[in-house]
Amino acid sequence: MSTILIVDDSTVARQMLREMLAEVAGAEVVGEFASAAPAIESLRGNPPDIVLLDIQLVDGSGLEVLREVRANHQRTKVLMFTNHAEEVYRKRCLRAGAHGFYDKKSDLQALRQDLHRLAELRRESGSEPTGRGA
Repeated sequence: MSTILIVDDSTVARQMLREMLAEVAGAEVVGEFASAAPAIESLRGNPPDIVLLDIQLVDGSGLEVLREVRANHQRTKVLMFTNHAEEVYRKRCLRAGAHGFYDKKSDLQALRQDLHRLAELRRESGSEPTGRGA
């Protein structure tokens, strides 16, 4: 089972991700947040296998959450899923330790495929693929 935390300021995006993840065998959404502070608190209490993370959050930046994960939860994979898909953001996120970077406008299918692959590999062998752009 792959546990997944969704962190996105958009209610619509969180709902879409929940619905998509319901179709991924072995994926379990363990929480969702619109802002950085409660997401970080949740990570500290119970780190998931995967964080689906937007750059823009209600009270700050997804980069804050990404830094928390990299500093304290190295086994957790962070997949950025954002409307801010410019190359400068992609590079910044990947340098900060994101495992993948996906444009909300055009990369939903790639994200879905990578989540299926992560869940499948976790079930079978525990190995980890890298995400788009990683």
